[in-house]
Amino acid sequence: MMPRLVDSGPQRINLHGREHVLPPQTSVTLNFTALHTNPKYWGSDAVKFRPSRWIIPDEKAVSGTQFFEPASGSYMPWNNGPRICPGRKFSQVEFVRVVYGLFAGGTRVRLFQEPGESLTDAKERAMKVIAEAKVEVTLKMVDSVGLCWETGL
Repeated sequence: MMPRLVDSGPQRINLHGREHVLPPQTSVTLNFTALHTNPKYWGSDAVKFRPSRWIIPDEKAVSGTQFFEPASGSYMPWNNGPRICPGRKFSQVEFVRVVYGLFAGGTRVRLFQEPGESLTDAKERAMKVIAEAKVEVTLKMVDSVGLCWETGL
């Protein structure tokens, strides 16, 4: 969530074709989970893990691909504006290092299946855990999903 407060003067916003006036000192909160899974910006499969949504084949680009640029204001993992997370750059570099460490040498990850559970059932169980997540100070899962790290593939 991103809490904000309306400045001293009233603010006019247009929401679904209707104008609304927010009085001064009104508390407004942006729900990042809703924003980051909004089908308007991310497509009908917005909650599906699909990293390919970020890569666009492009024969004209030097590398043969270009990266998807989300609509302004539709993706804010570190917040936005003057209160952007001071640890943004550190977390980006650290993320790359951790992911490299996890997957170096051909390691892959797969969803853990309970005894007798099909892969489809395991996926449904994992999606249920994700759907039941609560936003507290940060996103926190209310249950766990096991993952198996496999090396040498």
